[in-house]
Amino acid sequence: MSGTTEGRNSTNLSVSLQTFRSRKKRNLLEFLSTRSAAEYARDLATVGRSLRGIARFYLPLTKARDAEIVQLQKARNDANRPVAIGLTAEEIVEDAGLGDDGYPASEDGPIRKSSEQQMAS
Repeated sequence: MSGTTEGRNSTNLSVSLQTFRSRKKRNLLEFLSTRSAAEYARDLATVGRSLRGIARFYLPLTKARDAEIVQLQKARNDANRPVAIGLTAEEIVEDAGLGDDGYPASEDGPIRKSSEQQMAS
């Protein structure tokens, strides 16, 4: 199953749930909550046809499909490794001034005088 198909399936689930009647939702919740996920496939035939279409979205992944997804995630993580910058620690700037208010900072305090200091001068 490809990523596109999975996205389409989740969209189909959303559409299907929107058109579901509240009685059917209660029946679905009862089906899902009265058994373990491992029993869903076995018991799927016991629910009505209209519920089967929705209940199949809750079937757990097979071990093979789960392994495929893990491999895909690992490949994506490997592809998204950070690029080596090649700068020394002294050359890397930690604060690029994004939080600056436009006035240079000094160890003695702000260069700009407060309104109280201006009045006193």
